[in-house]
Amino acid sequence: MGQHIKKWNVSITFVITIIILLTMKISVFSSIREHCKKIIQRKRILIIFFIMAILPGIAPIVASAATPDIYVNQTGWWRADGAFNASATRIQAAINNATTSDTIYVYNGSYTENVNVNKQVTLQGEGAGVVTIIAALTSDHVVNVTVSYVNISGLKVTGATGYNKAGIYLGSGVDHANISDNNASNNYYAIYLNSSSNNNLTNNSANSNNNDGIKLNSSSNNNTLTNNIAILNGVTGISLLSSSNNNTLTNNTANSNLIGIGLMTSSKNNTLTNNTANLNTVRGIYLSSSSNNNTVTNNTANSNINIGILLDSSSNNTIYNNYFNNTNNAQDDGYNVWNTTKTAGTDIIGGSWLGGNYWSDYMGEDTDGDRLGDTLTPYNSSGNIANGGDYHPLMTVDTIPATTTTPTGSGGGGSGGSGIVTAEPSENIARYEMIERNLEAGKPVTYTFTKNQDIVYEVSVTGKENEYDVSMRIEILKDRSKQAKENAPGLVYRNANIISGTKNIGENVIKFKVNDSWLPENGFDASDIRLVKWVDNKWITLETGVLFNKDGYTHFSAKSMTFSTYAITGIKKEEMMPAPSATEKTAVTQDASPFKPEEPTLQPEGKTSLWIWMTLAVLLIAAVVYVLKRR
Repeated sequence: MGQHIKKWNVSITFVITIIILLTMKISVFSSIREHCKKIIQRKRILIIFFIMAILPGIAPIVASAATPDIYVNQTGWWRADGAFNASATRIQAAINNATTSDTIYVYNGSYTENVNVNKQVTLQGEGAGVVTIIAALTSDHVVNVTVSYVNISGLKVTGATGYNKAGIYLGSGVDHANISDNNASNNYYAIYLNSSSNNNLTNNSANSNNNDGIKLNSSSNNNTLTNNIAILNGVTGISLLSSSNNNTLTNNTANSNLIGIGLMTSSKNNTLTNNTANLNTVRGIYLSSSSNNNTVTNNTANSNINIGILLDSSSNNTIYNNYFNNTNNAQDDGYNVWNTTKTAGTDIIGGSWLGGNYWSDYMGEDTDGDRLGDTLTPYNSSGNIANGGDYHPLMTVDTIPATTTTPTGSGGGGSGGSGIVTAEPSENIARYEMIERNLEAGKPVTYTFTKNQDIVYEVSVTGKENEYDVSMRIEILKDRSKQAKENAPGLVYRNANIISGTKNIGENVIKFKVNDSWLPENGFDASDIRLVKWVDNKWITLETGVLFNKDGYTHFSAKSMTFSTYAITGIKKEEMMPAPSATEKTAVTQDASPFKPEEPTLQPEGKTSLWIWMTLAVLLIAAVVYVLKRR
C-alpha cells in the first residue's frame, strides 16, 4: 500500500508541474538561453575582471598537481617528455639520473634490485598492492636511504632476510624522511631506523618479518609513528631501543607478535597513545632497562598470553586510561604512576571521569557512582605491581544493588563500544559486559559472560551466515529499562538488556539463574520464574524452563528470536502474560541499536526524494523565467 501511495504522489506532482508549465505558455530552456545572452553582453567586462580575480587562487592548485619528473616501468626509465632508457636496475638508474627534489614514479610490476636512495627525492610507487621490490641480494636492505629529506610511498619491499637487514632502512644521520603507505614483509626487519630522527612513519604495514616489524634504535629521536600495522613478526611489533627518546606512537596496531610494543634500554620520554597490542605471545606492552618518564595512555592490551603490560627496572612512567584484559594484566618492579588525578572527561570504556585504567580482574566496588573503583585500591594486579598501583581503577559501571530492583524514572544516555550503541542511560546500568565471537552459518555459538554469572551468564546464538568479531553486550540494570514504558509483570528479580552486533542470527537461547533464597522469601518456586521481554510496547512471556540447581542458584533457560530489554520475574499462573506472538517467533535479530523504534512505512525512498527535488527545481526555473518575462 505504501509503495502505491508513493507512486501516486510522484505522478500527481509531475502532472501538476506539466500543467503549470503549459499554462504559462513559455519555453523554459529557450527563455533561459536568451536571457543568458543578454547577461553576457551586458556584463562582459565584469566577467573578465572576475576571471582575473580568481586566477591567483587557481594557480597554486594547478601547481600542486605537478606531474612526476621521472617514470619507471619494468624495462627502464624516462623523464617526462624525454627519451626512454632501458635498464636492468630500473629504479636505481632513475635515482642515479635524478636531481634534488625530483619525484620518481614507479609503475606497477615486480622489480628485483637493492635500491640506494642517495639523493633528496620522492620515490612514489603506484601502490603497495601493485609495486613490489624484491631484494636482489638478501644480505642487503631492499631500500637503503642515506640522505635526509626523502619521501617513500606506495611500495611493497621484501626479501631482505640477512641479519640486521630491512625492507626500508634509514641510517645514521638520516632525518626528516616521510615513509608512508608501504608494505614491508618477509624481511629481517620491516622498517629500521638506526640513529635516525625527526621522521614520519605513517600507514605502513610491517608484517611477517623475522625479527621486529618497525625498529627504532640507537638514539632515534623525535620520530612520529601513526596508523602503522605490525603483526605476526618474530620478535616485537614496534620496538624502541638504546636511548630512542621523545618519539610519539599513535593509533598503531601491534598484534600477534612475541611482544606488541617494546620500549627498551633507556628509551625515555616517549608517548604511546591509542595503540593496540593484542594477542601477543609474551607481553602486550613492555618497558625495560631504565626506560623511564614515558607516558602510556588510551592503549588497549587485550588477550596477550603472558602479561598485558610489563615494566622491568623502569620508573617514573605514567600509565592511565588504558584497557587491560589479559590473564595476567600487569607486572611492575619499579616506581610508576598508574593513574592520573580524577578529571572530568570520557575514559576508554565510556565513563565520565579520567582516573586509572580498566582492569578485567579488578574486583572492587564503586560506592559513589562515578565509575571509578573505591574499594580494594590501589589495584596491584594480585601483588604484581610492587609499589603503589592504580588508585582510580575504571569500572564499566557502578556496583549492582543487593536487593530486588524497583522501577524509578531517570534520564540521560549511554553508549558502548565495538560497534554497539546502547540507548540505556548510563546511570541505570549496574554493570555490563561485551564479548566478541565469530559466527558460522547454521552452527550455534555460545557467549559466556563472566561478570554477570549471578544473573544472565550465557547466550547461545545460531548465525545465518559467516561473520567475524560479532559483539554481544549484556547490561544488568538497576531498575526497569528506560525503553520499556511500563513495569514488567509480577515481582522483578532483575532487569537486563541484551544487544547483538548483527541482524543475521536465528534462534537464541538465554541462560540465567536466580538465588534460591529469593524464591521462598517472595512466595515463589522455580516454576513461577519467567523471562519476559519488551516487544511492540508490551511485555511478552518467553518460553522458560528450569535447567538445574547448583551452589544456591536455580538455573533457567529461555528462547528469544530477537534481542531487546528483559526482566527476570516471578509470575503466578493467574498473572501470566501472553506468550510470544508469531511475529516474535519469526522476527530477525535487531541491530546494534535495538531500542530504536522502526520508522513509519510511508517514509519517502531515495528515488521518490529525487523526483520531488527535480520537480521543485523545474518549478523554480519556471518561476524565474516567468518573472524575467514580466520585466
